[in-house]
Amino acid sequence: MVEWMKLGDIATIQKAKNKNHITENAYSITQKGLVPTKSFFKAKTNVTSNDTSGYYIVEKDWFVYSPSRIDVGSISYLKDEGPVIVSPIDVVFSINTQKCLPSYLLSYFLSYDGMRKLLRNREGVEGTGRRNLPFRAIKSIEIPIPSLSEQKRIANTLDVFTNIISKLDEEIELRKQQYEFCHISIFSGEDFDYVKIAEIAKEVFAGATPSTKVSEFWDDGDIPWMSSGEVHQGEIKNVEKKITQLGYNSSSTKMVPLNSIVIALAGQGKTRGSVGITRTRLCTNQSLCAVVPNNDLIDSDYLYHYLRSQYYELRRISSGDGTRGGLNLQMIKNFEVPLPSLEKQRTIVDKLEVFTSLIFNLQEERDLRQKQYEYYREKLLTFE
Repeated sequence: MVEWMKLGDIATIQKAKNKNHITENAYSITQKGLVPTKSFFKAKTNVTSNDTSGYYIVEKDWFVYSPSRIDVGSISYLKDEGPVIVSPIDVVFSINTQKCLPSYLLSYFLSYDGMRKLLRNREGVEGTGRRNLPFRAIKSIEIPIPSLSEQKRIANTLDVFTNIISKLDEEIELRKQQYEFCHISIFSGEDFDYVKIAEIAKEVFAGATPSTKVSEFWDDGDIPWMSSGEVHQGEIKNVEKKITQLGYNSSSTKMVPLNSIVIALAGQGKTRGSVGITRTRLCTNQSLCAVVPNNDLIDSDYLYHYLRSQYYELRRISSGDGTRGGLNLQMIKNFEVPLPSLEKQRTIVDKLEVFTSLIFNLQEERDLRQKQYEYYREKLLTFE
């Protein structure tokens, strides 16, 4: 037996503020959940505003969601002991736990049906960054509420997968830290000669975008066309979007050879400065720069491994901050890289790829578990 109830019937908005500085333990709501703000910073310090009196207080089992910006609709609840604080731009609400378990409600909101209901209630102008998700807009969302014992059974079943995924995330993070430590040890432990990218590259060029208004440039295309958001894949093997030969001919974009380095010149969030390496032939949009290495001088994988570690330095030299900041081709050409012998380069790559191979295998396992979790989540949370 399932009872359908409006969110507003089981949820209460919470607006208590940290006026007396009850805690400085700040959390942030992201697409990965509700996490300590300090986890974003290498120094592991609790970085928040100097004045946290306007931050909302969150107690154990209370929900937090992002009502706007890039993480709009991201939702989770505090599983740790409270209180903690979150940004005043977030929305905080508690629920009647005699009616609904927090773990069950979160599972429902993460389901396709639940997330669809959340996001379709955004208010504002379609297609602009001004759309938001106030609590008043989602109070009427209907939630399927089975018995508490059934809710617990569903939550426990899904927890089997989320616990495995969490452990895999921890292992992946550990291997990434080992990779970074190895990388630092290599490049800080020897005195290399440095050269500009322009000196070891056959070509350095940016891509372009065919007109999105001409359907013949895109419909049934078979030429991979990469945008800056896909550079996070690291090794670029598959590209979602495709353009036609007509679209390719209409723009100044160029085919990027295999084993070339792609660098995000611009992009939202943390994209700018990200580095990937192409494992398939493709072309790119104008927000990506392609570096085609001269393999008589430098190994492609060596250049990739070095440049991906220079994310913060690439962002530092870019012009401006936020979405307006950017790199340009001249900055990339002038960027310096260490140049040991080709033999030494291959030795370095072999050391680093011990970790990248482990990370890749762990990530594949995580992706599989994520798909299993999503499958069972939809099966368990579909009510007729």
